[in-house]
Amino acid sequence: MFQLLIVDDHPAQVEGLAHTIKSFGAIGIEGIHKAYSGYEALQLLSTKTIDILITDIRMPEMSGLQLIETVRSSSSSVAQFIILSGYADFEYAKQAIEYRITRYLMKPVDAEELRQLLTGCIEELRQERSRKQQIHRFIYTLRENYPLLRGTLLQELISGQAVPMEQLVSKLERLELAFSPGDDVTMMLVRLDNEMADIGERSELSLMEYAITNLTDDIFGEQCHLWSCKDSHGYLIYIIKAKCTPSDGIKADEAASVLYRLERLAQQLKQSVSRYLKGDVSVLLIRKRAVFPNGLPSLYRMGISAIRRAGEGRGLFITAGDEEEPVSVCELQSLYEPPLLNHLMETGKWLLVEQRIGLIFQELAGKWRHSPETLNEAFHYFAGAFNYISHRNGRQLSDLIGQVNLTNPCLTLHGLEGWVQKVLDILRSDLSLHGEERGYAIRRAAQYIEQHLDQDVSLQAIADRVGLHPVYLSKLFKHETGIGLGDYVMKCRMEKAASLLRDNKLKVYHIAHMLGYQTSHYFIKVFKKYYGLTPQEYKAVHS
Repeated sequence: MFQLLIVDDHPAQVEGLAHTIKSFGAIGIEGIHKAYSGYEALQLLSTKTIDILITDIRMPEMSGLQLIETVRSSSSSVAQFIILSGYADFEYAKQAIEYRITRYLMKPVDAEELRQLLTGCIEELRQERSRKQQIHRFIYTLRENYPLLRGTLLQELISGQAVPMEQLVSKLERLELAFSPGDDVTMMLVRLDNEMADIGERSELSLMEYAITNLTDDIFGEQCHLWSCKDSHGYLIYIIKAKCTPSDGIKADEAASVLYRLERLAQQLKQSVSRYLKGDVSVLLIRKRAVFPNGLPSLYRMGISAIRRAGEGRGLFITAGDEEEPVSVCELQSLYEPPLLNHLMETGKWLLVEQRIGLIFQELAGKWRHSPETLNEAFHYFAGAFNYISHRNGRQLSDLIGQVNLTNPCLTLHGLEGWVQKVLDILRSDLSLHGEERGYAIRRAAQYIEQHLDQDVSLQAIADRVGLHPVYLSKLFKHETGIGLGDYVMKCRMEKAASLLRDNKLKVYHIAHMLGYQTSHYFIKVFKKYYGLTPQEYKAVHS
């Protein structure tokens, strides 16, 4: 529903137009406002949200064109303008072309012409409102997926995966990351130890990792920019850029003090996890700085090497990077390059699964054919991926593969390749027989959203609840229902909000809290974008 303002220095003309528009009935005009001069109109526009402005072209002190020019140069919400003109003013009215005014009414006003003009204005306004709502929903969904998208990009960079510079700059800007090519950065690795690492439920582990990252942001945030992800080993990886660096005016001999402060913050993080989360983490801080993004893989390899050398101790604090050259780490790279094998299987991309397995065996054959330790590492990687995807689908891998040995049968490269292919064939065949479980997962996701609107209904939280990878769940939900998860969450919240407002007993801030909004101001903003009315206006209409 839209608001209209009529401006004319002849009160009879204003009243006549208002009466005529009211006689049109439900064409989409909710409120009709009146002003008798340009200045009075501007005063009213400063307090009211007006969508359509009808103004006489000739008025004393301020003409209709001057009024339109002033309105357009302000932050007013007026989107549609209609000019009233007498026959004697026609030449004067042609100046309106310069102001992009395409709607005119000649006096005396014909009612049917007025109705058609308003109908056209309202249709354009509705289309524009719909477009803005779609953009808002897209941005909402994108922001909801920011953590996943940021983490995936960082995984690519630390693994050495090439990202074209122009594309990288665009992604950094779009994901609102405070990093740019050429920045001086360092890295920190956090390993969950003992009881924290042994949390059974994946959702509980994700919650713990989320809590650790929040603590890290709180502790480092005042002095540093952070960007985090989880690597294939289960470590939390943070790249760090000091907000104040030598290039910002600090003397070069003070660079060491920046690293010293980072050490103090890293130690504080370890202590805070122990104090507030009642668990132990090992924290490794790399004292060497590198240039973003090309220096990230060497920092990462240095960190992995150092944390491996430190062993399985509990609650360690480790520094690395004081050596002249980083320690070279030789590992089977194709195993750990994103996307990981289990994620490809989870999303049903079997052709890519076959291609990834082919790359792994190509690397094994080229470099590691005669290395029992590397073959053993590859076996456990494959076994872990196969266990993961079978458990995701509610099955024990041992129940599926039966006589195919789960202990390491792979003393040779050929033996490992045969074992992998056989298990993969069995697993893929079994998964293809359980398509009906998709509907069950979708129903569980929808039920969780509807019952937890006042809690965390992010994509990650929903995915954890139904036991699917977030990207896979998002695509599956869209495919099965025709609506994105973010749009469905918004729809449920707004429908619940409308229902609660119609009850007319609850305050707006109570409803905002019941729907998981931190502030009533943000809830009011979201509600108005969705329905075109503020909660108070909606309540007044439906009371």
